[in-house]
Amino acid sequence: MQHRHLLALFSLLLFALAGCADGAGGPDAPAGDLIAELDLGDLTDVAVDDDRGEVAIHVVDGDVVTVYADIHGGEESDQDDVAINVEESGGALAIDAVVAAEDVEADLDVRVPAGVHLQVDTLGDVLVTGHHGDAEIQAIDGDVEVQVPDLEAGVTLTIEADDGAVRIGLPADGAGAQVTAASTGGSVLFEGLVFDGVNAAGAASGTVGDAGAVITVEASGDVVFEAL
Repeated sequence: MQHRHLLALFSLLLFALAGCADGAGGPDAPAGDLIAELDLGDLTDVAVDDDRGEVAIHVVDGDVVTVYADIHGGEESDQDDVAINVEESGGALAIDAVVAAEDVEADLDVRVPAGVHLQVDTLGDVLVTGHHGDAEIQAIDGDVEVQVPDLEAGVTLTIEADDGAVRIGLPADGAGAQVTAASTGGSVLFEGLVFDGVNAAGAASGTVGDAGAVITVEASGDVVFEAL
């Protein structure tokens, strides 16, 4: 198998970011600068690690991964120290936002092919739309929203929101999931979905639909499962 090594290392300035917004792109237009655009090839895993910032991941057609970064806050010199690394590591495409200054954030917008195995770890909010495959998501001091329009049997979804709430959108019809969810400071709610199991005192264990997938959630705020 052909070996590929991809590395993109950028230090971004505030004035460069100011001119990159696409006013005609609508709500789905990515914010920030284009960092990398590459063919995923034989890789099936995408790992995103953001020291501080929001992470948005959107599933798109094709085999190309694109990475955008919007760096803001703090002094211009502190923004200049931010590095966005994109490289092949351990059989996965690793996207790493290195943020040193505490008042600077690097918001990432990543477009990925359907069915990839996602790993996300950030200090901030996480949004994932259109995802079909396995995912492990950890957000510290942030909320997590995941939309799974086509839930496939055998998929495993694990979410941790150490200081935030979680919202998961599932198809109203089709494959369901075995659900284990716990909230230390909120409730577990099912909106428009039929849940069969035990749900009390911020903890739920049971099934939605035919339990073809496995979903595990831990959060400090409310955990909401909703029909898409």
